[in-house]
Amino acid sequence: QQHREADWSTWAKRWRRVIQAVLPGGEVGAAPWSDPEVRKLCAALWRDFVDPIEKSEGLDAQSAKRCLALFRADRRGAADVAAQLGAAPAEWAFVPAADLLLIVGSGSVGVTVEG
Repeated sequence: QQHREADWSTWAKRWRRVIQAVLPGGEVGAAPWSDPEVRKLCAALWRDFVDPIEKSEGLDAQSAKRCLALFRADRRGAADVAAQLGAAPAEWAFVPAADLLLIVGSGSVGVTVEG
């Protein structure tokens, strides 16, 4: 189902412009998931999606926060080798990057085995 640009929220319109600026056009080829710009884009999009939920209150907010808990990383304590080497502990175990890009970039983003 195609949506007209007017159907998108202000938040989505802004992110659609960012996505189009970062990702290559289809005629150029695919951007791999390991591309630093793609990784930064997905992290920023996820953060912008999650932050308002984490700051909100009420019954709906509590339910949404419980759902977000599915994506959070468990604290591993002494078993966390990266933390032992001085890295900050991971906050998220999984970020649904492809899902976010496909939803927000609907009509202009696709995902292939190449990226």
